[in-house]
Amino acid sequence: MAFSEKTASVYDSWFETKAGMFADKREKALIKSALRGIKTTVLEAGSGTGRYLEFLSELGLDAKGIEISPDMVKIADSKEKIRGKTLEGNAESLPFKDNEFEAVLFMTSLEFISDKKAAVKEALRVAEKKVIICFLNKYGNTNKKRAGLNKESYENAVFLSAKDIKELFDKNIKMRPVKYALYSEVDRAYKCPLFEKAACFFNFPLGNFGVMEIVLTENHQ
Repeated sequence: MAFSEKTASVYDSWFETKAGMFADKREKALIKSALRGIKTTVLEAGSGTGRYLEFLSELGLDAKGIEISPDMVKIADSKEKIRGKTLEGNAESLPFKDNEFEAVLFMTSLEFISDKKAAVKEALRVAEKKVIICFLNKYGNTNKKRAGLNKESYENAVFLSAKDIKELFDKNIKMRPVKYALYSEVDRAYKCPLFEKAACFFNFPLGNFGVMEIVLTENHQ
């Protein structure tokens, strides 16, 4: 799905709010953990405005993105750190060689991709070590509300559970336990950090944000 210029232009602004900064910190912590052992190249499939390409670059990784929305690509290319790092294209048909990247990252983008199995298959093809899927958990309280919204941001989204994602992969593939965050309603989570910390410790499968780590090499730690 390609977002409109209006949606693309307001996407980054939410992360400047208290709620956005709180969510961003927790999401990035889980992404960083899932990226352990990845030292060189990462592809973000559905890279949006490049917000997480910037984060990957800050971690010292050679990050590239592919994004179907030309308006999102335009915003990404306006950012100096990642200028020229985003290719306009479709995650269901990646223009890259087999094993070209150490890892492929979906940052809450799989929900908006029409042919999810094709996107996963392509990610497995171009990734050498890992595929990391960050998803909007359909059992999270905020995502349950989002599912009923008639807004461009979510009207075409298919919210996923860990089980839904696992079913996109071969049964023999190695997956690490899913990690969750943001248990309160996302816009209010920053007001109850102690609850969030406790819920994350027990890792209940009800967080609004989840991270699944698929390991493709047996010797990869």
